Amino acid sequence: MDDEKLRDIFHLWTGETNNIEYFLTIDKRFINAISQNQRSNLPCKPIAPDDLLSELNVLERDLLPFEPNQNYDFFGNKLIV
Repeated sequence: MDDEKLRDIFHLWTGETNNIEYFLTIDKRFINAISQNQRSNLPCKPIAPDDLLSELNVLERDLLPFEPNQNYDFFGNKLIV
């Protein structure tokens, strides 16, 4: 198992121990691996952002003002690379 997956599992465990209902991630493989495990009845559900909005009945979505293949900083400013 690679370090990235271990970090995800650690963060999922952190969410569970703090009674967090959802673990937001864009890693579909992680979501599928956890949700397809039939022994997995986790109190902290791994979920993609779009699926979380659907589950919360948020129908109207704001489009991201970002361009593909462009780098941005934490505040949304374009980075010149």
